[in-house]
Amino acid sequence: MEENIYHIYLSIALFAIIGVLIRIELNKIESELFIHLPFILPNSIGCILLGLVNAFKNTISGWQYAVYLGLTTGLCGSITTFSSWNMAVFKDIFNLPHFTSYSYRNICSGLLEIIVSLTAYTALIKFGYHIGKFLPFSNKEEVPTTIKREKPKMSTKFFIYAGITAGLLILTLVLTIVDGDIRKVWLSCLLAPFGALIRYFLSSKNKMFQNFPFGTFIANIMGTLCLAVFNILRYSLNHHEFLCHFITAVGDGFCGCLTTISTFANELNALKTKSLYAYCITSIVAAQFVILGTFGFYGWSSNLNNGMSC
Repeated sequence: MEENIYHIYLSIALFAIIGVLIRIELNKIESELFIHLPFILPNSIGCILLGLVNAFKNTISGWQYAVYLGLTTGLCGSITTFSSWNMAVFKDIFNLPHFTSYSYRNICSGLLEIIVSLTAYTALIKFGYHIGKFLPFSNKEEVPTTIKREKPKMSTKFFIYAGITAGLLILTLVLTIVDGDIRKVWLSCLLAPFGALIRYFLSSKNKMFQNFPFGTFIANIMGTLCLAVFNILRYSLNHHEFLCHFITAVGDGFCGCLTTISTFANELNALKTKSLYAYCITSIVAAQFVILGTFGFYGWSSNLNNGMSC
C-alpha cells in the first residue's frame, strides 16, 4: 500500500496533542498518589500502549499506516518523556534545590531510580505486546508500505486528517486565549506537534550507525538540553504570568514530545546485549552531563537563591 507523507505529519501532530494531555493528567494523578519514582505513571502507561500497538502493527498498518505512526510516534512517544525524567533524576541525585546538603545517599537513590525505571519500561513494552497477542486481530501478514513524498491529493482521506487536526489545533488556540487558569496546558498542546514531528524527522537517522539509534539519541539529548535551559529561565526571570505559562509549556509540550522513553525502551529491547548497554549508558550519561553543564552550573553559581519564579 501507499501512504502520503502529509497524512503521516497530520496524524503524528493530532496524536501528539492527545498524548501530551494524557501525560499532564497522569502527572497530576502521580503527584496525588505520592509515587516516589518520577514520571513512572505516564512513562509506564506509554510503554504498555506502545507494546500493545506493536502487537497490532501489521493490522493497523494494513488499514492506515499514518494511524500506526500516529499511535506510536505521536501518542506513545508524547505520553512518555525522556527529558523530564532525566531532569527529575538529576534533581534527586543532587538534592535540588538544596545543593549544599546532598550526600552519597542521593547518588545511590538516583542510580536506583534509573535502574528500576528502565527495567520496568523495557519489561512493560513486552507486557503490552503480550496483552495484544491475547486479543483478536493481532499481527496478520505484514503489508509493505511505500511512503509518497509528493503533495497530497485533495481526497476524502486528506480532508479527514487535515480537518480533525486543524480543528483540534484551533480549539486549543481558542482555549489558550480564553482559559487563563490552565493556559499552560493548552500552550503545551500547541507546541506538542512540533516536538513530535522533529523527533519523527530525526528518526530517519536511526540507521546511520549500526546498533545505535542515532536519531532517537539526538532527539532525546536535544530535548533534554532545551528543558535544562528553560529550567534556568524558571529560576532566573521575574515572574510574569504568560511568560511562566509559556516556559512551562515548552517543557511539557515541546521538550516532552521531542523526547521519548517508550521508543527508547523499545529500541533497548531490540538491541543485542553489548549494544543495548552501550546505547543505554551513553544516552543517560549524555543527558545528565547536558543538564549538569547548563542547569547544574547555573544552580551551583547562583545556589538557586531566588527560588523558582514560575
